Amino acid sequence: MFNNYFEYKWKGPSAQQVQAKYMKHPRYYFAYGSNLNKKQMSVRCPTAKFIGAAELTGFKLVFRGVLDIEHAHANSKVLGAIFKVKSRDIYNLDQYEGYPHFYTKETVITKIRNKNVKLFYYLMVNQGDVKPPSQYYYDACAEGYNDWGLDIRRLRQCRYNSRQEQNTKVVDCGAKWNIKTRTKTINVPTTNARYNWEDEDLNQDSLFDDLKPYGFNNKGGNNVR
Repeated sequence: MFNNYFEYKWKGPSAQQVQAKYMKHPRYYFAYGSNLNKKQMSVRCPTAKFIGAAELTGFKLVFRGVLDIEHAHANSKVLGAIFKVKSRDIYNLDQYEGYPHFYTKETVITKIRNKNVKLFYYLMVNQGDVKPPSQYYYDACAEGYNDWGLDIRRLRQCRYNSRQEQNTKVVDCGAKWNIKTRTKTINVPTTNARYNWEDEDLNQDSLFDDLKPYGFNNKGGNNVR
């Protein structure tokens, strides 16, 4: 009965489609979390070019299970790195960050090599949660800090703050796939379908399984797209 079947595998949009979609998108990207990790970026964004370490002023670093930045006082700074990216890199970043449901984007004008350019970065849509990271996610970020010579004390302080200020046990990672973890429903606009979650669907281990792309798995390999 099932002898004559074939496997269908979605390979994503064509190069022409990606190029057209991101034709006018900013080409300079500020990374501050696991995308600082050189190993991950080499797979996720193979054509990205490292420009240099940088600071984003007027923001502070916050752990919400994974890293986020939020607007803060003018003297507050977030450490990171700037990459020049191509269209496929931007597409891969959007997929990884769950844009626009989990993370959204902002842009700022900055000067690179005496030229004004538009820089983009990601921020979480839900900025109400504070939660410490998993160890493998933290390690991936720490490796990224070491890759580019950033002050690791900033990252350690951020993790300490998240342990002191934690206000949830749930990582809102479901938003990456337009799943509302707070109401336990999946938004499917075309059908308004609802899914009745079991309690075990919201346990911490299951949620971190969904977050495997945000670090390394327990077998030492990476889970990057």
